[in-house]
Formats: sequence, structure tokens, C-alpha cells
Amino acid sequence: MATPAGTAARCAAAALHPSWRAAGGRIGRLAVSKFGIGTHNMGGGGAGLKSEDAAVYAESIKKAVAGGVNLIDMASNYGSEPVVREALKGVDREGVVLVTKVGYVQSAEQVALLKKLDVPGEDLITLPNHKGLYCLHPKFVAAELERFQAEVGTSPDLVLLHNPEFILTKFLDSFRKGTKAPAPDQTLKEEADGALHSAMTRAFATLDTLTRDGLITEGYGVSSSVEGGRYSVSGEENTFEAVSVRRVIDAAKEAQVQSGNAGGEMYLRAVQLPLNLLEGDVLAARLHGTEETSLDVIARHGLAVMANRSLNCITPPGVSTGGDWNRRQGYFILRDLSPQLPLNALVKAQVRDEVFSLAMKNEKRDEADPERLANFPTSKEAFRLSLTDLALWMQASIPQVTTALVGARQPHYVDDLLAAQQRPLLPAPLVQKVFKQIDACLTEITPKGGGMF
Repeated sequence: MATPAGTAARCAAAALHPSWRAAGGRIGRLAVSKFGIGTHNMGGGGAGLKSEDAAVYAESIKKAVAGGVNLIDMASNYGSEPVVREALKGVDREGVVLVTKVGYVQSAEQVALLKKLDVPGEDLITLPNHKGLYCLHPKFVAAELERFQAEVGTSPDLVLLHNPEFILTKFLDSFRKGTKAPAPDQTLKEEADGALHSAMTRAFATLDTLTRDGLITEGYGVSSSVEGGRYSVSGEENTFEAVSVRRVIDAAKEAQVQSGNAGGEMYLRAVQLPLNLLEGDVLAARLHGTEETSLDVIARHGLAVMANRSLNCITPPGVSTGGDWNRRQGYFILRDLSPQLPLNALVKAQVRDEVFSLAMKNEKRDEADPERLANFPTSKEAFRLSLTDLALWMQASIPQVTTALVGARQPHYVDDLLAAQQRPLLPAPLVQKVFKQIDACLTEITPKGGGMF
């Protein structure tokens, strides 16, 4: 298991620009790197994986860990456990933070496990487009963690409920099938939120107990499309299906009582959420009736923010020939193409121009100038950075983000992460300005506009 001393030592030994070291984050007591490895595409999604691919993925993780990346993100439906187990051979386990997520039921093994546990039918949800089942029953959650330990050969350090908002989706789907009304009313929303709260509380109580028993190192959290995010878990406007961070915290408090831990330490540690250059709404969207954002609430309670889909964005409706994301399941990837797509070029120009301008100013500063940024690219180097380079640099520079997850499954992808770590983090005002400018562009070119700021 990861330890405070082990993770601190690994992060301290990493070759980083000083600004990265100063911004080093924690998940509970564990020190974590600004980048984490996401393994969504490293396991075949339960469909099996070619041995040659698995070897490349494991080697990529090893390279990333050797370069200072000390967080690996998994999920029960990714099927990446064997790859991670191989990657961890010869690695000091105490310095690496392993995260897993539970809830999805998409493999034959998981379905068999549900039957063995005799989970009641009311605790099962059929996922949209019939892509499996979803379950947060306490017995299933605990069994999934036993399976993780058997497959990886170690216990997880952090366990997240994986898109618990599918409970809200179930209510929304039932509403649409049963009425021609344009939208569900507040009564249905409150009923759905109540069901989500109950399910999270039961699952959290199990995770609280497992943490206190030492089967989970640090604690638990959620991976969700929270309030303020642009898209819901089903790819629609994030309204009915949005998860309230405040209600997540309330569920964790209630779970303490259920698990017999009233008055003890609360082990809610992190919120994982989508955040990238095209989906930055959560940075500024105010919660109803307050001046706070979801990220403000997360910070106020001392929780970590894990940003997922750092390079894979949901395609803005009406922009790509691929159509709406929830109909085509297509991601817009932040990378250079030949020929370059208009949206790629637009996003790249917004970031590159600001970085180039800063590089020009930095070049004019004297070496002794305290505002001069050490190791900042020259204006020529800044202009030549790829869209991926710029996107990764921006993602790591978002002040509210503890760890940005990147699916670096090839060694040359890892090289991009390690190169980014040598550059100084971008100033917060520049980061905010870029997000505002991209939002303004989306407002102009998409049917419903932006709305981020």
C-alpha cells in the first residue's frame, strides 16, 4: 500500500520544474504527482487484450512512474489490472497511489458475481444503450475490491464510486418513457436525488468500514459529472443528471453514522470529474443560490480534484461531422492532425498565442529579474509546441486540479508528460484567460453556445 513517507519521497525525487514541486498536491495523507496515468484504454474493457499491447502499456506505466508520475487510475470495468500488476514489478509500492472505481458491470465475471451475491433486482440499473449493468449494492462493492486485490496483488489506496449519477439517469429515462412532458419537474428531481443519496450513503458506509479495517489505504470518493460541468454522464446537457458535491459530502457524513464511525475521521478524499480545454465550465459555473462553484466546495472541504479526459473532449454539438456525442460516441482529441480540423486549429491558436506572448515578454526580462520564468520556452519553441503539448501544460497549470489523468499508453505519450514537467506551470490569470477565450469561441460556433463563463 502507498504510505505518506513513500509517496512524499517519490514525489521529492522526481525531476520537476520547481513550480511543480511547489504546487505538489495530496489526496488525504498521500503525496501525488500533477499528472496521473489513466488506464481506460489499457485493458480492452473486459474484452481481452493482446499480450504485445499489454507489454507496451506496462512499459509505458513503468516509464511514467520512473519519471515521477506516481498515481495510476483504474476501474472495475477497464480490465487494466493485469497491466498495472506487471508495471508494478520492481517498483516501490509505497510510493505509488493506486485508484480504482466501482459500479459498472460489463464483464461476464462481474455478472456471475452479482448472481453469486444474490443482489436484489432493484439495486441493478441497465445502462443506456444496453451497455451492461450498474450496481452500488454494498455486497457488490466489497466483492469488487476483493477481486481488485486478487488481480493486482495489492489493495487499492483510493476507491471511487464510478458515475453514481446513473441512478439519476434511470429516473430520467423512466420519465421520458412515461410522459410527453418536455422536462421533469422538481418533485421528480428531488425523488431521484434522494435515491442517489441513499445509494451513495450505503456504499460509502461500506468503504468507510473497509478503510478503517485497512483494506483501503486512504479512503474513497466519487468520479462524476458534477454540478457546473458541461455534459452529463449520458452526454446531454448536465442538468437533471448533475451530481451535487454538497450532497456527496452529506452522504459521507451520514455514512460515518451508518458504519459506526460517528465522530471519527471522515475518509471522503477526492472528486474525479471531466475537465479539459473544451469542458472548463466547472471552473466558473456558480451553484444555484450561491457564489461558489463545485470546485470551491471541494476545496473548502479539503478534498482533492482529479481531472479526467484531459485530452479527450466531448464534441461540441453541431461542430464535428461526427454529430452529437451521445449519438455517435465520438471524442474530440486535442492533438495535431494533417490536415488540421478547424476546431483543433482554433483551440490551439487560443493557447499558443497566449503562451507565445508570455514567452516574448520573458525573453526581454533580464536574468536577474524576479519575474523571469526559468526554463520557459523561447518564443520560437513556444510557437512550435503541439496542441497536445499545450493542452497538457494547461491542464497541469489549472490551480484547482490536484492530479490530471492522461491515458499515456505509449512510451512517446509518456515523453510528452515528462517534457511538460520541465516547464514552469503557467500563471493562473493566463489559464483563466484562455478558458474564457475558448468559451467565447464555442458560444459563437455551437447551436447552444458556450456558457462556461
